[in-house]
Amino acid sequence: MVSALEAQSGRPLDANHWSRDLAQTLEILDPSTPRMVDSGILTTGILRLPAGEHDGEWEVLRRGWLESLVHQHPSARQEPVALGVPLGVAGAFGYRREANLLEEGEGGFVDLSAEARGESGLGGWFQGRWADGGPLQGVESLGAFWEHGAFHVSAGRQSTRVGPGETDPVTEGNVGVDQLRLGTTRPVEGPGPLGFLGPTSFQMGVGTLEGTGDVDRPLYGIMSVAFRPHPAVEVGGGRSAAFAGEGRPSVTTRRVLGMLAGWHSSADGVEFEFEDQYAILYGRVRTEVLGPPVSIYGGLGINDTEGAVRDDPAVVAGIRAPFAAFGGVLSLGYEYGAIGPRARVCWWCEVGRRLRTWYDHFVYGRHEVGGVPLGSSLGGYGARHVLRGAYWHEGGERHLQARVFFEVREEGNLLEDRWPGKRRGVRIDGFARLAEDYRLEGRAVVAGGPEVDWDVGGELWIAWQLPFSGPPGR
Repeated sequence: MVSALEAQSGRPLDANHWSRDLAQTLEILDPSTPRMVDSGILTTGILRLPAGEHDGEWEVLRRGWLESLVHQHPSARQEPVALGVPLGVAGAFGYRREANLLEEGEGGFVDLSAEARGESGLGGWFQGRWADGGPLQGVESLGAFWEHGAFHVSAGRQSTRVGPGETDPVTEGNVGVDQLRLGTTRPVEGPGPLGFLGPTSFQMGVGTLEGTGDVDRPLYGIMSVAFRPHPAVEVGGGRSAAFAGEGRPSVTTRRVLGMLAGWHSSADGVEFEFEDQYAILYGRVRTEVLGPPVSIYGGLGINDTEGAVRDDPAVVAGIRAPFAAFGGVLSLGYEYGAIGPRARVCWWCEVGRRLRTWYDHFVYGRHEVGGVPLGSSLGGYGARHVLRGAYWHEGGERHLQARVFFEVREEGNLLEDRWPGKRRGVRIDGFARLAEDYRLEGRAVVAGGPEVDWDVGGELWIAWQLPFSGPPGR
Protein backbone atom coordinates (compact mmCIF):
# COMPACT_ATOMS: atom_id res chain seq x y z
CA MET A 1 0.00 0.00 0.00
CA VAL A 2 0.98 3.64 -0.33
CA SER A 3 2.65 5.49 2.50
CA ALA A 4 1.31 8.80 3.76
CA LEU A 5 4.72 10.17 2.91
CA GLU A 6 3.60 10.30 -0.69
CA ALA A 7 1.18 13.10 0.14
CA GLN A 8 4.11 15.36 -0.80
CA SER A 9 3.94 14.73 -4.55
CA GLY A 10 3.89 18.38 -5.62
CA ARG A 11 2.83 19.99 -8.88
CA PRO A 12 2.22 18.04 -12.09
CA LEU A 13 5.11 18.16 -14.54
CA ASP A 14 5.32 18.18 -18.30
CA ALA A 15 5.38 14.54 -19.41
CA ASN A 16 8.73 15.05 -21.14
CA HIS A 17 10.45 16.17 -17.93
CA TRP A 18 13.79 14.42 -17.32
CA SER A 19 12.48 12.85 -14.08
CA ARG A 20 10.12 10.63 -16.07
CA ASP A 21 12.97 9.00 -17.95
CA LEU A 22 15.04 8.65 -14.78
CA ALA A 23 12.15 7.06 -12.87
CA GLN A 24 11.73 4.49 -15.66
CA THR A 25 15.46 3.79 -15.59
CA LEU A 26 15.48 3.24 -11.81
CA GLU A 27 12.51 0.90 -12.16
CA ILE A 28 14.42 -1.22 -14.67
CA LEU A 29 17.48 -1.33 -12.43
CA ASP A 30 15.46 -2.16 -9.29
CA PRO A 31 11.80 -3.13 -9.84
CA SER A 32 11.03 -3.59 -6.13
CA THR A 33 9.32 -0.16 -6.05
CA PRO A 34 7.00 0.11 -9.09
CA ARG A 35 6.48 3.62 -10.45
CA MET A 36 4.64 2.87 -13.72
CA VAL A 37 5.00 6.45 -14.90
CA ASP A 38 3.44 5.83 -18.33
CA SER A 39 -0.04 5.62 -16.82
CA GLY A 40 0.14 7.85 -13.73
CA ILE A 41 0.36 11.60 -13.29
CA LEU A 42 3.99 12.71 -13.33
CA THR A 43 4.70 15.00 -10.38
CA THR A 44 7.71 16.39 -8.59
CA GLY A 45 7.40 13.58 -6.04
CA ILE A 46 8.18 10.83 -8.56
CA LEU A 47 11.65 10.11 -7.11
CA ARG A 48 10.47 9.96 -3.49
CA LEU A 49 9.98 6.56 -1.83
CA PRO A 50 7.81 5.48 1.12
CA ALA A 51 9.52 5.29 4.51
CA GLY A 52 11.66 2.18 4.89
CA GLU A 53 12.09 1.61 1.15
CA HIS A 54 15.14 2.32 -0.99
CA ASP A 55 16.56 1.69 -4.45
CA GLY A 56 19.28 -0.71 -3.27
CA GLU A 57 22.66 0.04 -4.80
CA TRP A 58 21.10 2.96 -6.70
CA GLU A 59 19.96 4.77 -3.57
CA VAL A 60 22.75 7.38 -3.70
CA LEU A 61 21.83 8.20 -7.31
CA ARG A 62 18.13 8.50 -6.47
CA ARG A 63 18.74 10.74 -3.47
CA GLY A 64 21.03 13.00 -5.46
CA TRP A 65 18.46 13.49 -8.20
CA LEU A 66 15.58 13.82 -5.71
CA GLU A 67 17.46 16.70 -4.10
CA SER A 68 18.01 18.27 -7.52
CA LEU A 69 14.33 17.82 -8.44
CA VAL A 70 12.85 19.34 -5.30
CA HIS A 71 15.38 22.16 -5.45
CA GLN A 72 13.97 23.00 -8.88
CA HIS A 73 10.36 22.39 -7.77
CA PRO A 74 9.92 23.19 -4.06
CA SER A 75 6.22 22.26 -3.99
CA ALA A 76 7.45 18.67 -3.45
CA ARG A 77 9.35 19.55 -0.26
CA GLN A 78 8.15 18.15 3.04
CA GLU A 79 8.99 21.29 5.04
CA PRO A 80 8.13 24.97 4.53
CA VAL A 81 10.78 26.99 2.74
CA ALA A 82 9.14 30.44 2.49
CA LEU A 83 6.04 32.17 3.87
CA GLY A 84 5.27 29.06 5.90
CA VAL A 85 4.71 26.77 2.91
CA PRO A 86 6.77 24.91 0.29
CA LEU A 87 7.14 27.74 -2.24
CA GLY A 88 9.33 28.32 -5.25
CA VAL A 89 9.92 31.07 -7.81
CA ALA A 90 12.17 30.48 -10.81
CA GLY A 91 12.96 31.87 -14.22
CA ALA A 92 15.19 31.63 -17.26
CA PHE A 93 16.53 33.73 -20.10
CA GLY A 94 17.83 32.37 -23.35
CA TYR A 95 17.61 32.13 -27.13
CA ARG A 96 15.85 29.71 -29.46
CA ARG A 97 16.05 28.93 -33.17
CA GLU A 98 12.99 27.09 -34.39
CA ALA A 99 14.58 25.09 -37.21
CA ASN A 100 13.82 21.39 -36.67
CA LEU A 101 11.55 22.18 -33.69
CA LEU A 102 7.80 21.57 -33.68
CA GLU A 103 7.02 24.78 -31.80
CA GLU A 104 7.21 28.09 -33.68
CA GLY A 105 9.10 31.16 -32.52
CA GLU A 106 12.66 32.42 -32.85
CA GLY A 107 14.70 34.91 -30.84
CA GLY A 108 15.35 35.68 -27.20
CA PHE A 109 12.94 34.66 -24.47
CA VAL A 110 12.30 34.98 -20.76
CA ASP A 111 10.56 32.33 -18.65
CA LEU A 112 8.95 32.81 -15.24
CA SER A 113 7.40 30.16 -12.99
CA ALA A 114 6.09 29.81 -9.45
CA GLU A 115 4.60 27.01 -7.39
CA ALA A 116 3.41 26.38 -3.84
CA ARG A 117 1.69 23.70 -1.74
CA GLY A 118 -0.12 24.04 1.59
CA GLU A 119 -0.38 21.56 4.47
CA SER A 120 -3.82 20.42 3.23
CA GLY A 121 -2.24 19.15 0.00
CA LEU A 122 -3.77 22.01 -2.00
CA GLY A 123 -1.34 23.86 -4.23
CA GLY A 124 -0.89 25.72 -7.48
CA TRP A 125 1.61 26.55 -10.20
CA PHE A 126 2.26 29.01 -12.99
CA GLN A 127 4.64 28.90 -15.95
CA GLY A 128 4.92 31.44 -18.75
CA ARG A 129 7.19 32.52 -21.59
CA TRP A 130 7.70 35.89 -23.18
CA ALA A 131 9.51 36.02 -26.52
CA ASP A 132 11.69 38.79 -27.93
CA GLY A 133 10.76 40.19 -31.32
CA GLY A 134 7.42 38.38 -31.44
CA PRO A 135 3.96 38.21 -29.89
CA LEU A 136 3.53 37.50 -26.19
CA GLN A 137 3.43 33.74 -25.83
CA GLY A 138 2.12 34.13 -22.31
CA VAL A 139 0.93 31.33 -20.07
CA GLU A 140 2.20 27.88 -21.02
CA SER A 141 0.97 26.09 -17.91
CA LEU A 142 -1.25 27.26 -15.04
CA GLY A 143 -3.42 25.48 -12.52
CA ALA A 144 -4.21 24.18 -9.07
CA PHE A 145 -3.83 20.70 -7.60
CA TRP A 146 -4.89 18.71 -4.58
CA GLU A 147 -3.17 15.53 -3.45
CA HIS A 148 -4.26 12.86 -1.01
CA GLY A 149 -2.13 9.78 -0.54
CA ALA A 150 -1.44 8.33 -3.96
CA PHE A 151 -4.20 10.30 -5.69
CA HIS A 152 -3.83 13.63 -7.43
CA VAL A 153 -6.44 16.03 -8.83
CA SER A 154 -5.40 19.00 -10.95
CA ALA A 155 -7.17 21.64 -13.00
CA GLY A 156 -5.54 23.99 -15.48
CA ARG A 157 -3.36 23.97 -18.58
CA GLN A 158 -1.43 20.69 -18.58
CA SER A 159 0.25 18.26 -20.95
CA THR A 160 -2.01 15.84 -22.83
CA ARG A 161 0.48 12.97 -22.64
CA VAL A 162 -0.72 9.82 -20.84
CA GLY A 163 0.42 6.92 -23.04
CA PRO A 164 3.48 4.66 -23.37
CA GLY A 165 6.59 4.96 -25.50
CA GLU A 166 9.97 6.14 -24.25
CA THR A 167 10.35 8.48 -27.20
CA ASP A 168 6.92 9.34 -28.52
CA PRO A 169 3.23 8.87 -27.60
CA VAL A 170 0.90 7.73 -30.40
CA THR A 171 -2.56 8.53 -29.10
CA GLU A 172 -2.42 11.98 -27.50
CA GLY A 173 0.85 13.82 -28.07
CA ASN A 174 2.34 16.35 -25.67
CA VAL A 175 0.41 19.62 -25.94
CA GLY A 176 -0.76 22.05 -23.26
CA VAL A 177 -4.56 21.86 -22.96
CA ASP A 178 -6.94 23.31 -20.35
CA GLN A 179 -8.28 20.28 -18.52
CA LEU A 180 -9.39 18.62 -15.29
CA ARG A 181 -7.19 15.62 -14.44
CA LEU A 182 -7.54 12.79 -11.91
CA GLY A 183 -5.04 10.00 -11.38
CA THR A 184 -2.45 8.24 -9.27
CA THR A 185 1.06 9.44 -8.53
CA ARG A 186 2.09 5.98 -7.33
CA PRO A 187 0.62 2.54 -8.12
CA VAL A 188 -2.05 1.28 -5.71
CA GLU A 189 -3.32 -2.21 -4.96
CA GLY A 190 -6.77 -3.02 -6.33
CA PRO A 191 -9.50 -3.71 -3.75
CA GLY A 192 -10.67 -7.24 -2.95
CA PRO A 193 -10.73 -9.64 -5.91
CA LEU A 194 -9.02 -7.07 -8.14
CA GLY A 195 -5.83 -7.54 -6.14
CA PHE A 196 -4.67 -10.24 -8.57
CA LEU A 197 -4.04 -7.47 -11.13
CA GLY A 198 -1.19 -6.25 -8.94
CA PRO A 199 -0.14 -2.60 -8.55
CA THR A 200 -2.44 -0.41 -10.63
CA SER A 201 -1.87 3.07 -11.99
CA PHE A 202 -4.29 5.28 -13.90
CA GLN A 203 -5.14 8.77 -15.00
CA MET A 204 -7.96 10.45 -16.86
CA GLY A 205 -8.77 13.95 -17.93
CA VAL A 206 -11.25 16.07 -19.87
CA GLY A 207 -10.82 19.54 -21.30
CA THR A 208 -11.42 21.72 -24.34
CA LEU A 209 -9.34 22.25 -27.48
CA GLU A 210 -8.65 25.57 -29.16
CA GLY A 211 -6.96 26.29 -32.46
CA THR A 212 -7.50 22.79 -33.78
CA GLY A 213 -9.34 21.14 -36.66
CA ASP A 214 -12.66 22.15 -38.20
CA VAL A 215 -14.89 22.07 -35.10
CA ASP A 216 -14.84 25.02 -32.70
CA ARG A 217 -13.92 24.18 -29.08
CA PRO A 218 -14.52 20.42 -29.05
CA LEU A 219 -14.17 18.56 -25.77
CA TYR A 220 -11.08 16.40 -25.38
CA GLY A 221 -10.79 13.33 -23.18
CA ILE A 222 -7.76 11.21 -22.30
CA MET A 223 -7.30 8.16 -20.13
CA SER A 224 -4.68 5.53 -19.35
CA VAL A 225 -4.50 2.51 -17.07
CA ALA A 226 -1.79 -0.08 -16.36
CA PHE A 227 -1.43 -3.21 -14.23
CA ARG A 228 1.59 -5.06 -12.85
CA PRO A 229 0.41 -8.70 -12.42
CA HIS A 230 4.03 -9.82 -12.04
CA PRO A 231 7.09 -7.77 -10.95
CA ALA A 232 8.57 -8.20 -14.43
CA VAL A 233 5.40 -7.60 -16.48
CA GLU A 234 3.28 -4.51 -17.10
CA VAL A 235 0.22 -4.31 -19.36
CA GLY A 236 -2.03 -1.36 -20.06
CA GLY A 237 -3.85 0.82 -22.50
CA GLY A 238 -4.69 4.41 -23.33
CA ARG A 239 -7.44 6.35 -25.09
CA SER A 240 -7.95 9.86 -26.38
CA ALA A 241 -10.91 11.46 -28.13
CA ALA A 242 -12.04 14.82 -29.47
CA PHE A 243 -15.84 14.95 -29.24
CA ALA A 244 -18.89 17.23 -29.30
CA GLY A 245 -18.11 20.94 -29.89
CA GLU A 246 -19.84 23.79 -31.72
CA GLY A 247 -22.28 22.50 -34.30
CA ARG A 248 -21.87 18.87 -33.27
CA PRO A 249 -24.38 16.64 -31.46
CA SER A 250 -24.72 17.42 -27.77
CA VAL A 251 -23.19 15.30 -25.03
CA THR A 252 -25.53 12.62 -23.66
CA THR A 253 -24.91 9.66 -21.38
CA ARG A 254 -25.68 7.25 -24.23
CA ARG A 255 -23.23 8.89 -26.60
CA VAL A 256 -20.44 9.06 -24.04
CA LEU A 257 -20.93 5.40 -23.06
CA GLY A 258 -20.98 4.45 -26.73
CA MET A 259 -17.77 6.39 -27.32
CA LEU A 260 -16.07 4.64 -24.40
CA ALA A 261 -17.23 1.29 -25.76
CA GLY A 262 -15.87 2.12 -29.21
CA TRP A 263 -19.25 2.35 -30.97
CA HIS A 264 -20.13 4.94 -33.59
CA SER A 265 -23.01 7.15 -32.47
CA SER A 266 -26.24 7.24 -34.45
CA ALA A 267 -29.50 9.21 -34.48
CA ASP A 268 -32.76 8.02 -36.07
CA GLY A 269 -30.84 5.15 -37.64
CA VAL A 270 -28.40 7.47 -39.42
CA GLU A 271 -24.78 7.14 -38.36
CA PHE A 272 -22.83 10.29 -37.66
CA GLU A 273 -19.51 11.05 -36.11
CA PHE A 274 -19.71 12.28 -32.52
CA GLU A 275 -16.02 11.81 -31.86
CA ASP A 276 -12.50 11.25 -33.24
CA GLN A 277 -10.88 8.50 -31.16
CA TYR A 278 -7.43 6.92 -30.79
CA ALA A 279 -6.41 4.00 -28.59
CA ILE A 280 -3.38 1.87 -27.76
CA LEU A 281 -2.75 -1.43 -25.97
CA TYR A 282 0.77 -2.03 -24.73
CA GLY A 283 2.99 -4.28 -22.68
CA ARG A 284 6.39 -4.12 -21.04
CA VAL A 285 8.67 -6.94 -19.84
CA ARG A 286 11.81 -6.70 -17.72
CA THR A 287 14.34 -9.48 -18.10
CA GLU A 288 17.88 -10.34 -17.00
CA VAL A 289 18.34 -13.28 -19.36
CA LEU A 290 21.40 -11.67 -20.94
CA GLY A 291 22.82 -10.49 -17.61
CA PRO A 292 22.14 -6.77 -17.10
CA PRO A 293 18.46 -5.79 -16.72
CA VAL A 294 16.68 -4.97 -19.97
CA SER A 295 13.20 -3.57 -20.63
CA ILE A 296 11.39 -4.64 -23.80
CA TYR A 297 8.10 -2.91 -24.67
CA GLY A 298 5.59 -2.62 -27.47
CA GLY A 299 2.16 -1.23 -28.28
CA LEU A 300 -0.53 -1.43 -30.96
CA GLY A 301 -2.51 1.72 -31.70
CA ILE A 302 -5.75 2.16 -33.64
CA ASN A 303 -8.11 4.95 -34.64
CA ASP A 304 -11.90 4.75 -34.76
CA THR A 305 -12.16 3.77 -38.43
CA GLU A 306 -13.55 0.37 -39.35
CA GLY A 307 -10.76 -2.03 -40.29
CA ALA A 308 -8.11 0.08 -38.58
CA VAL A 309 -6.43 -2.87 -36.79
CA ARG A 310 -5.85 -4.70 -40.04
CA ASP A 311 -5.43 -1.88 -42.55
CA ASP A 312 -4.37 1.24 -40.69
CA PRO A 313 -2.68 0.56 -37.32
CA ALA A 314 0.12 2.25 -35.40
CA VAL A 315 2.92 0.44 -33.60
CA VAL A 316 5.63 1.35 -31.14
CA ALA A 317 8.30 -1.10 -29.97
CA GLY A 318 11.64 -0.77 -28.28
CA ILE A 319 14.28 -1.94 -25.84
CA ARG A 320 16.22 -0.19 -23.03
CA ALA A 321 19.31 -1.28 -21.11
CA PRO A 322 20.62 0.89 -18.23
CA PHE A 323 23.90 0.23 -16.41
CA ALA A 324 26.46 1.94 -14.19
CA ALA A 325 29.05 4.04 -16.05
CA PHE A 326 31.14 7.20 -15.68
CA GLY A 327 30.18 7.85 -12.07
CA GLY A 328 26.45 7.55 -12.70
CA VAL A 329 23.98 5.65 -14.87
CA LEU A 330 23.98 5.31 -18.65
CA SER A 331 20.87 4.06 -20.47
CA LEU A 332 20.96 2.86 -24.09
CA GLY A 333 17.96 1.98 -26.21
CA TYR A 334 16.26 1.66 -29.57
CA GLU A 335 12.66 2.45 -30.55
CA TYR A 336 10.64 1.92 -33.71
CA GLY A 337 7.37 3.74 -34.34
CA ALA A 338 5.14 3.66 -37.40
CA ILE A 339 1.63 4.53 -38.55
CA GLY A 340 -0.15 3.08 -41.57
CA PRO A 341 1.29 0.47 -43.97
CA ARG A 342 4.69 0.41 -42.24
CA ALA A 343 2.93 -0.54 -38.98
CA ARG A 344 0.92 -3.52 -40.21
CA VAL A 345 1.50 -6.47 -37.91
CA CYS A 346 -0.91 -8.76 -39.74
CA TRP A 347 1.22 -9.03 -42.86
CA TRP A 348 -0.56 -12.21 -43.94
CA CYS A 349 -4.00 -10.51 -43.95
CA GLU A 350 -5.67 -9.41 -47.14
CA VAL A 351 -5.37 -5.62 -46.94
CA GLY A 352 -8.48 -3.65 -47.80
CA ARG A 353 -8.80 -0.07 -48.93
CA ARG A 354 -5.94 2.34 -48.25
CA LEU A 355 -7.10 4.37 -45.27
CA ARG A 356 -5.90 7.90 -44.55
CA THR A 357 -7.63 8.94 -41.34
CA TRP A 358 -4.85 9.21 -38.72
CA TYR A 359 -4.82 12.75 -37.27
CA ASP A 360 -7.09 14.08 -40.07
CA HIS A 361 -10.75 13.34 -39.40
CA PHE A 362 -13.44 14.03 -42.00
CA VAL A 363 -15.52 15.98 -39.45
CA TYR A 364 -13.05 17.23 -36.83
CA GLY A 365 -10.25 17.94 -39.29
CA ARG A 366 -6.56 18.02 -38.40
CA HIS A 367 -5.77 16.58 -34.98
CA GLU A 368 -3.38 19.27 -33.78
CA VAL A 369 -3.15 22.37 -31.60
CA GLY A 370 -1.26 25.37 -32.90
CA GLY A 371 0.44 23.24 -35.55
CA VAL A 372 1.67 20.63 -33.04
CA PRO A 373 0.14 17.15 -33.55
CA LEU A 374 -2.12 15.75 -30.84
CA GLY A 375 -0.28 12.49 -31.33
CA SER A 376 3.10 11.27 -32.49
CA SER A 377 5.61 14.00 -33.34
CA LEU A 378 6.14 11.99 -36.52
CA GLY A 379 2.87 13.64 -37.55
CA GLY A 380 1.07 10.57 -38.87
CA TYR A 381 1.78 8.23 -41.77
CA GLY A 382 5.36 7.01 -42.00
CA ALA A 383 7.95 5.47 -39.69
CA ARG A 384 10.80 6.43 -37.37
CA HIS A 385 13.87 4.62 -36.00
CA VAL A 386 15.52 6.11 -32.90
CA LEU A 387 18.78 5.17 -31.17
CA ARG A 388 18.95 6.88 -27.80
CA GLY A 389 21.34 7.26 -24.92
CA ALA A 390 20.92 9.08 -21.61
CA TYR A 391 23.33 9.77 -18.77
CA TRP A 392 22.65 10.85 -15.17
CA HIS A 393 25.55 11.87 -12.95
CA GLU A 394 25.29 10.36 -9.47
CA GLY A 395 25.35 13.75 -7.73
CA GLY A 396 22.30 15.06 -9.58
CA GLU A 397 24.28 17.87 -11.19
CA ARG A 398 24.56 16.83 -14.85
CA HIS A 399 22.27 15.13 -17.32
CA LEU A 400 22.75 14.48 -21.04
CA GLN A 401 20.51 12.75 -23.56
CA ALA A 402 21.22 12.09 -27.24
CA ARG A 403 18.99 10.66 -29.96
CA VAL A 404 19.95 9.63 -33.49
CA PHE A 405 16.86 9.29 -35.67
CA PHE A 406 15.85 8.29 -39.17
CA GLU A 407 12.27 8.98 -40.26
CA VAL A 408 10.12 8.99 -43.35
CA ARG A 409 6.82 10.81 -43.82
CA GLU A 410 4.19 9.72 -46.31
CA GLU A 411 1.04 11.12 -47.92
CA GLY A 412 -1.47 12.31 -45.33
CA ASN A 413 1.13 13.17 -42.68
CA LEU A 414 0.38 16.44 -40.82
CA LEU A 415 4.02 17.54 -41.15
CA GLU A 416 4.57 16.38 -44.73
CA ASP A 417 4.67 19.94 -46.10
CA ARG A 418 7.33 20.97 -43.57
CA TRP A 419 9.50 17.83 -43.53
CA PRO A 420 8.58 15.71 -46.59
CA GLY A 421 10.03 12.31 -47.35
CA LYS A 422 13.12 11.00 -45.60
CA ARG A 423 14.84 12.92 -42.81
CA ARG A 424 17.67 11.99 -40.46
CA GLY A 425 19.43 13.78 -37.67
CA VAL A 426 20.65 14.05 -34.09
CA ARG A 427 19.00 15.65 -31.07
CA ILE A 428 20.85 16.46 -27.83
CA ASP A 429 19.26 17.66 -24.56
CA GLY A 430 20.95 18.34 -21.26
CA PHE A 431 21.71 20.55 -18.32
CA ALA A 432 24.50 21.21 -15.83
CA ARG A 433 24.40 22.98 -12.48
CA LEU A 434 26.57 26.11 -12.58
CA ALA A 435 26.01 27.12 -8.94
CA GLU A 436 23.53 26.34 -6.17
CA ASP A 437 20.69 28.28 -7.80
CA TYR A 438 21.78 28.43 -11.46
CA ARG A 439 21.75 25.86 -14.29
CA LEU A 440 22.80 25.91 -17.92
CA GLU A 441 20.23 24.04 -20.04
CA GLY A 442 19.71 23.45 -23.71
CA ARG A 443 18.68 21.29 -26.61
CA ALA A 444 19.88 21.16 -30.20
CA VAL A 445 18.68 19.36 -33.33
CA VAL A 446 20.71 18.89 -36.51
CA ALA A 447 18.63 17.28 -39.26
CA GLY A 448 18.04 17.13 -43.00
CA GLY A 449 17.55 14.79 -45.93
CA PRO A 450 17.09 14.43 -49.70
CA GLU A 451 14.04 16.73 -49.72
CA VAL A 452 14.83 18.79 -46.60
CA ASP A 453 17.75 21.19 -46.25
CA TRP A 454 20.14 20.43 -43.41
CA ASP A 455 19.80 22.94 -40.60
CA VAL A 456 20.47 23.47 -36.91
CA GLY A 457 17.83 24.49 -34.40
CA GLY A 458 17.42 24.46 -30.65
CA GLU A 459 17.38 26.41 -27.42
CA LEU A 460 20.01 27.52 -24.91
CA TRP A 461 19.16 29.20 -21.61
CA ILE A 462 20.30 29.92 -18.06
CA ALA A 463 17.77 28.97 -15.39
CA TRP A 464 17.75 30.58 -11.95
CA GLN A 465 15.83 30.16 -8.70
CA LEU A 466 15.27 32.35 -5.69
CA PRO A 467 17.58 31.04 -2.96
CA PHE A 468 14.99 29.34 -0.76
CA SER A 469 16.28 26.29 1.06
CA GLY A 470 14.92 23.37 3.02
CA PRO A 471 15.30 19.61 3.45
CA PRO A 472 14.29 17.65 0.33
CA GLY A 473 13.10 14.62 2.30
CA ARG A 474 13.50 11.00 1.26
